[in-house]
Amino acid sequence: MSNRIMNATFATVLSCGAATAAIAQSAGDQERAVAATNAYFEARAQADFETAYGFVSPDLAGFLPRPMAESQWGEQHAAGVDFRSLQITGGAWYQDPEGLPPGLYAAVEFAGESEQVPVTCGFLVWHMASDQPQLNRIELNLIDRATYDQIPAAQLPDLIAQLGC
Repeated sequence: MSNRIMNATFATVLSCGAATAAIAQSAGDQERAVAATNAYFEARAQADFETAYGFVSPDLAGFLPRPMAESQWGEQHAAGVDFRSLQITGGAWYQDPEGLPPGLYAAVEFAGESEQVPVTCGFLVWHMASDQPQLNRIELNLIDRATYDQIPAAQLPDLIAQLGC
């Protein structure tokens, strides 16, 4: 079966910096996707890469071995990516996407900023098949302060749009 977007747009409702978005699927799916996203971001914020990697699905682990993930995540942490600043900005539901194990998937879009990293955005794709959703894709785009300050202001909107932010 090909990808189907299921009738859903993620709403952004934030409380104390943690996303508590209403996701139009089922109440249980909504709660699990939001809780998994918040827990993943909190683990990344604390540089608790062991916990963060625990969310990675076996499929993703084949492309992102733990040493590689921890190296990339360590670089992002050192660069100043503020995972507590990230907010859910949108998303969609997919049922049985081609090339992935069957089931329901939540694609959660996010964005944020910090002094050291003024532009951060991306998305997480969660496989919702079990009580504990598993990450099947992680996309993180950023512009660090040094790079941001060198880009002419007139070019920033186009560059940010190219990143998907």
